[in-house]
Amino acid sequence: MIKQVDKHTAQLTGFDLFQYIKKRFNKTDEEAIKSMEKNNQDTSFYIEYKQAKEEKEKRLERQRKNLVNGYSLTDARVIAVSKSADVTPLEAVELIIDEDWICLSDEEADERAEEYILDSVWAFNPSFLSYHTDTDEEVFKLLQDKCEGSNDAILRMIKDKDYFVEDAINSDGRGHFISFYDGEEHEQYINNDFYYCYRIN
Repeated sequence: MIKQVDKHTAQLTGFDLFQYIKKRFNKTDEEAIKSMEKNNQDTSFYIEYKQAKEEKEKRLERQRKNLVNGYSLTDARVIAVSKSADVTPLEAVELIIDEDWICLSDEEADERAEEYILDSVWAFNPSFLSYHTDTDEEVFKLLQDKCEGSNDAILRMIKDKDYFVEDAINSDGRGHFISFYDGEEHEQYINNDFYYCYRIN
């Protein structure tokens, strides 16, 4: 609060004076309050100010304790992995860092599965490839002898790549193309959002 003394000067009081003393004379909270008390200034605000400051410091300390290698133990993805792997949030962070588990949004999981599918069409069942290309199964049996080397050729033969990806996911599930450990997808609903976790190693 500012109290008008005359038309040229103004006197600070209360919390404003407290802030001014701290900044102008580089004083701590306690030193500023003692200075105000010595000069019979209003310090009634200080109890509420101190409580608010202590609460803020406690909140920041909790946040610091919850950070492990840049991951918050309260992060939705950490919690999702924790539930999926049946471990503590701290252990979940370690699993994420070591890339033993990953947690994805629905869109991210679709993208990752699609990328893997299109990079490995050569490994699909010849009958499945035949259905999506109108080409005889025997052709794919011969092409697959070249393994990855035949992927681009087979990819060009697929009539509708989007439908191919959709059909592959509907047949085997996204976990089959993302989780190299057990092919499982773990769905978790946290903070009004769905997360999908996969064990990689």
